[in-house]
Amino acid sequence: MLAMAEYLTAEQAARRLGVSRQTLYAYVSRGLLRAVPAPDPRQSRYLAEAVEQLATTRRRGRKPKEIARATLDWGMPVLESAVTLIENSRLSYRGRDAVQLSQTRSLEDAAALLWQMEQETAFPHAAPGNLKAYASLCSQVGMAPRSRDAGARIGRSCAHPDSHGAQTSTAIGPDPPATGR
Repeated sequence: MLAMAEYLTAEQAARRLGVSRQTLYAYVSRGLLRAVPAPDPRQSRYLAEAVEQLATTRRRGRKPKEIARATLDWGMPVLESAVTLIENSRLSYRGRDAVQLSQTRSLEDAAALLWQMEQETAFPHAAPGNLKAYASLCSQVGMAPRSRDAGARIGRSCAHPDSHGAQTSTAIGPDPPATGR
């Protein structure tokens, strides 16, 4: 059998919170507390559990250390977010499990998910030729900027012709150590 919810009158709720009835009504208007109609249409009732939770929050105040402690103890979010969720010891990004996302998708896929855009929009195939620093870096290593193909890796977005005239990728940076061949 379900227990009936306990309700407080406005006077009881205000007394429990240590505020005036006007402040209690302000809490309702700000959405901090919900008023429920009482049998007398001129009165409202307040769920005792909700009043107690608000009283606890008010006692804690705005001290960051206390807010963080209470959040960790009770699992309440510090800030509501559509981007991340921590629930049942699992982290999710936009509703996708972060561990699974990291194991099955690329960094670019995850970034596009977080930014809510197609990967092609977030990371276009064309090299950023309009960026002077990018062009300068490529020219310093003797290469021309090239279009990025789907298999390109970080640091591999400058190209130079090989001995047959085909475009090949080379990592930007020092040459790998020579092997004893």
